[in-house]
Amino acid sequence: MSEEKQPKIRFKGFDDPWEQRKLGEVKTIKDGTHDSPRYVPKGYPLVTSKNLNDSGLNLSDVSYISESDFDSINKRSKVNVGDIIFGMIGTIGNPVLLDESNFAIKNVALLKNDGPIQNHWLIQYLKSDVFNRLTSEKTAGNTQKFIGLNVIRNLIIDTPSIHEQVIIGSFLKLTDSIIAANQSKLEQLKRLKKLLMQKIFNQEWRFKGFTDPWEQRKLGEIFNIIDGDRGHNYPHESNFLESGNVLFLDTGNVKKNGFNFETQKYISDQKDKQLKNGKLNVGDFVLTSRGTLGNVAYYDKSISQKFPEIRINSAMLILRKESSQHLSNLFLESSLRGKIIDNFMRNDHVGSAQPHITKKDFSKVKLNIPQLWMEQDKVGKIFQNIFILIAANQRRLDHLQSLKKYLMQNMFV
Repeated sequence: MSEEKQPKIRFKGFDDPWEQRKLGEVKTIKDGTHDSPRYVPKGYPLVTSKNLNDSGLNLSDVSYISESDFDSINKRSKVNVGDIIFGMIGTIGNPVLLDESNFAIKNVALLKNDGPIQNHWLIQYLKSDVFNRLTSEKTAGNTQKFIGLNVIRNLIIDTPSIHEQVIIGSFLKLTDSIIAANQSKLEQLKRLKKLLMQKIFNQEWRFKGFTDPWEQRKLGEIFNIIDGDRGHNYPHESNFLESGNVLFLDTGNVKKNGFNFETQKYISDQKDKQLKNGKLNVGDFVLTSRGTLGNVAYYDKSISQKFPEIRINSAMLILRKESSQHLSNLFLESSLRGKIIDNFMRNDHVGSAQPHITKKDFSKVKLNIPQLWMEQDKVGKIFQNIFILIAANQRRLDHLQSLKKYLMQNMFV
């Protein structure tokens, strides 16, 4: 193997060249039935490419076949735990290493768990960009893509020694397990947030010592709702700068978890002076009102220290608390991130041709608020902690997924 085809990342102690092999020489490769058996209400699952995804095998939308059809298909291509299957028609790929086997397959490639190639290594290789590029060159069909069984058998892949396969496969499997655990934790936190939102805001759950009923207020009474400047001085793409004093928000800067400043664009001080509405004050909330609807971010002191001057774009609204309102900002933030936006959008207040949140209609939305500031603060703080945990776990998951992507791009040839 030529030097330039060496993997960029290898474990210490391995420097032998990888060997080129035909996939069909190192694996028994079959495919599922190409017939269309009669489906039945109850029976054995018949797995097709639609049941394969990045997360593995998904049987939530599977069709069922009779026992006789199941036995007939399995004479041709019985699946076992440890085998690999991937889509051959329509969606090519989405390989899955099987941990169950009580189903039959149709139009799906089957790579048996045999030969000199470890399936724990092979499953990672099949998910790599290297293999995706290889198969994309070999697919046929216009309206519906497919890759033939003989084409798969004749694919030439670069393979390391058994020892290196075991180490790579085990390492990437561990990485996948850590990612899956973080995904599970993140989903648990989101479910907890949803439960707390439901129980606390309908006042089914109350903090000890608080029994007074909550009062209902219109958002227009609580906030001064401000549009961004949409006049003739509104900046064009040519006005944006890579750095400067005045950050000009893009819709991507306001996510479900608050502000995100991975991408930034600025306007000049001169352009800033030409604009009227739309500049943030500390304590303002920003709401995305066009395109991506209902994301909320809070402009607090910590963010203002990093970005002292920020303007919203025309697809956002500023919610500026009226000075007469002695309300907890933490409570208001948790309320705005709750069901209030979803309910507003569900009640068809978002326009038709171009969905958007109108300032006039949004000001009429009613919000239930505890009468005592102390209860507001307690509610706000519990949700602030949940928001922080969700954001931290999301960042960790993003970093892990970026690491896995980097490894997959650099550990195979």
